[in-house]
Amino acid sequence: MKETEWKSPCGHVFTYERLSQTTTKLTRDNYSIFVSSKGLFRWQTQGAMIQDALPELSADDREFLLTGMTPAQQKALYGG
Repeated sequence: MKETEWKSPCGHVFTYERLSQTTTKLTRDNYSIFVSSKGLFRWQTQGAMIQDALPELSADDREFLLTGMTPAQQKALYGG
């Protein structure tokens, strides 16, 4: 892994640039979000809570970073 990459607890690899794209483990769907490098760094290395480090992301996108589930998969699992 490059020093500009980070591997999430759910196994996805993200770069410290702004675009985060991955293939979900559950359905193999592609899903992309923009993540600020500063926020990602604060969350992963400084212990900031994800909602404080990345407030510009929706709750669904923050959940995606935590679990690897897309908003559609979250809706299918939890309803809504």
